[in-house]
Amino acid sequence: MGWPVEPAFLVPDDVQAYFSERKAAGAKAHAKWDGVYTDWKRANADLAKTVRTRPRRQMPDDLPWPVFNADNGSVASRDAGGTVMNAIAKRCRNSSAVRPTSIRRPRLPQRLR
Repeated sequence: MGWPVEPAFLVPDDVQAYFSERKAAGAKAHAKWDGVYTDWKRANADLAKTVRTRPRRQMPDDLPWPVFNADNGSVASRDAGGTVMNAIAKRCRNSSAVRPTSIRRPRLPQRLR
């Protein structure tokens, strides 16, 4: 193949030059994108907050959590869980992580579980 044995780790000059050019072009493109994104965030503060928190699966600070107390009566845990999940889903629309739940699922027969 004509590849030199020494040095143990060789990066030919033309390869190093090519990747140095790519690095510079990438830095320039990133700086341009960062400027566009910063301008967009200023113009769309609420949406920018959603874009920032959703990939981290963080819940919004102002989430209206349901309240369960003696006035509500006795609530089964699965019903309470469904109520909480539906409240989250209403606030976190279009999230791939959170969708409204249906807590009334048919039970599978024992042989199919």
